[in-house]
Amino acid sequence: MSKIRVLIIEDDPFELNKIKLSLEKYNFKIVGTATNLKDALEVYYSINVDIIIIDIFLNNKPEGITFAKTIISKNEKLRPFLFLTSAISKTIFETAKLTNPYSYLLKPFNELELKYSLELAIENFTESINIFKESSSKYYNKSFY
Repeated sequence: MSKIRVLIIEDDPFELNKIKLSLEKYNFKIVGTATNLKDALEVYYSINVDIIIIDIFLNNKPEGITFAKTIISKNEKLRPFLFLTSAISKTIFETAKLTNPYSYLLKPFNELELKYSLELAIENFTESINIFKESSSKYYNKSFY
């Protein structure tokens, strides 16, 4: 499978860099980034992405949820997305759940957990199983098999 194209919506430069480095390590391709709702929508509709990583709070506003609501309302270009956030509030979680994300991960994140969440999201979205088997086999520790 070719590199998975990822859009990252994150307003913290340090977190953005951590996410980018983690994904590049696992052969994902970062095709765009955005730090606010307006830019996120502009980038999303101007490039071809396979999956989106969304921080819920952008500039102290829950614009990540607004972004998710916007893209799910326009079904023709819908792509799977997951939230990667520091928001631990049950209310925020319940609101985010209404957008049907493929995952809800908390910061600080675990690189492997993020990778696996992205893979599962794409497989569930495309209804294809094991599409990453060949490309990711080099990351498995052979001693366990």
